[in-house]
Amino acid sequence: MTAWTNLNRVLVIGMTAIVCASPVRACIWSYGTDLRGKKVQVEGVVGADLVVQLMNHEARSYWLRENRTYAARAAGVKDHEIRNDYAVTLLHIGKAGEAIQILRRLETEAPGTYVTAVNLGTAYELNGDDVQGLRWIREGIRRNREAHNGSEWLHVRILEAKIALASDPQWLQGNSVLGLDFGRGVVPRMPSSWPKDNSGKPATPQNVIDALYYQLNERLEFVKPPNALIGDLFMDWGNLMMLTDVLESAEALYLQALAFGATSQPLIQQRLTKVQRLLKVYRQQAK
Repeated sequence: MTAWTNLNRVLVIGMTAIVCASPVRACIWSYGTDLRGKKVQVEGVVGADLVVQLMNHEARSYWLRENRTYAARAAGVKDHEIRNDYAVTLLHIGKAGEAIQILRRLETEAPGTYVTAVNLGTAYELNGDDVQGLRWIREGIRRNREAHNGSEWLHVRILEAKIALASDPQWLQGNSVLGLDFGRGVVPRMPSSWPKDNSGKPATPQNVIDALYYQLNERLEFVKPPNALIGDLFMDWGNLMMLTDVLESAEALYLQALAFGATSQPLIQQRLTKVQRLLKVYRQQAK
């Protein structure tokens, strides 16, 4: 990985990014309740704390301040990293078009750099060109499929879904971003097939959960409700947490799915109600 200053471990990836070594597991352990009512210890925060962590992004004033700093540092210099980091700050303050110009020059000067590819993918997406965004994110995966915790396959699926929605606004009525089939029951069923990861192999349930955290943590700096595509991702994440993790997190994620306007509102509400009833029963039994 390219050497970064401490400040610029804020590489924009996919939609954007605050890079951390392991976004889901950060040496924090919590307790929650699984589907059978058993108290379990899980790595990371749970329930409402998970959502708070997802939404905890840097203030715009911070990025404006850093943009001024990097604009001064980048003026007339040849240093690839400084100019890349300046482009990153431009993305965070809504100047994707300017960032694209810088990043395209960097790609011409040093073709094949992974960081340039994914930042270009992000810049094009933020500038409203999902087709070029998809092209460059795929190129980033080709250059380094292990980066960003191997989660960029999900960014590809998000861009593919956005392109499909541009052609058919009703696309989410019969499709989902992840393509997972949890059934229509009040309790979801485990899917029989899984999306392919960066290596072309089927992702595991934990791979999907980790990718959802990583990619949504990046994306939610820029995307606010309502957004049915994000709601769809929150719904599937809630389904996975209900089946494999803790009910407290499933509850919080289903609430976010509703807030973002996921298309399957009645089913989400049914599952949310089921989770809340189970938690109430299990808590009473624990007294």
